[in-house]
Amino acid sequence: MIDEEKERRRVTTPVSRTLSIPKSQHGKIIGHHGQNIRPFIQSLKINIRFPNKNDNNDKVIITGLPNQVDQGINHLLSLVTSFPPCLA
Repeated sequence: MIDEEKERRRVTTPVSRTLSIPKSQHGKIIGHHGQNIRPFIQSLKINIRFPNKNDNNDKVIITGLPNQVDQGINHLLSLVTSFPPCLA
């Protein structure tokens, strides 16, 4: 019974994960007025925080239930790899 309770808490307790995604990709991931990211944020019921565009930071924070966060990370990573590399 204790193991079942631990597992229930593990899957129902929100978590936050941090990814390093090149700042040059943030705008492409978000899309115009959020058009790229909003649908999967809403469907997975997660929150994704990008750093302010004036910050010199590439950390993206994904928050939600563990399974949804994992799916969100996978989706973000697939978006990043689908964009051509930016040449500075």
